[in-house]
Amino acid sequence: MKKIILAIAAVAMMGSIETQAQDILGTLKSAVSTAAGKSDNSTVAAIGNLLGTSSVSAANLVGTWNYSQPAVAFESKNVLTNVGTAAASSAIEKKLATYLTKAGFTKGKVQIILNEDKKNGYVVYNKAKIPVNWSVSGSDLTLKVGTSAVNEGLGSSTKLANLTKYNSFKMNVKKSGSQLQIAMKADKLMSLLQSIMSAAGKADTSATSAISGLTKSIDGMYLGLKMTK
Repeated sequence: MKKIILAIAAVAMMGSIETQAQDILGTLKSAVSTAAGKSDNSTVAAIGNLLGTSSVSAANLVGTWNYSQPAVAFESKNVLTNVGTAAASSAIEKKLATYLTKAGFTKGKVQIILNEDKKNGYVVYNKAKIPVNWSVSGSDLTLKVGTSAVNEGLGSSTKLANLTKYNSFKMNVKKSGSQLQIAMKADKLMSLLQSIMSAAGKADTSATSAISGLTKSIDGMYLGLKMTK
């Protein structure tokens, strides 16, 4: 009987996630319809949020970055004719903000700390400091997040460079002054968030699972986080 109840609960949760994803895509289609008839130039000017293409140096990324809000970025200007104006990205950002808040990713509560050695650092989440290794290549940042198994017993004398168990994530980076945007495909963002939550002892996938449905039908669209120093 217990197994039957659990199975029903699982099906119900998946149904809820699917409904949320459909609702998101419906919102996006509405935004695209609203944008119909506008010229390519006005569309490009309205969004202006493309992925980073300029190389970013490790020295420029060193420091403490505070999460401020979700990010929606596009691979190139060509995709804008299929997606619509800023209304489309704004609609997705609002939906993404809802999921991130449920997952505990709120402004001022999450940080990415990249140390001056240009190799080690931390993600601060849910009052936990999760060790990371990081590296930069061109406009990509690779973040290796330590798992909960590695975190156990970490002392002040432990070198983060000796981490042998971690999850690796590559993300696009766009930096402007004290503003930083990291972006990746929706399923990759979901995996990153879940890895951080798990390492902090808060393994709850219900708040992040729906994120993977945000860009299923939108080639060239990426989701991520906006950070500030």
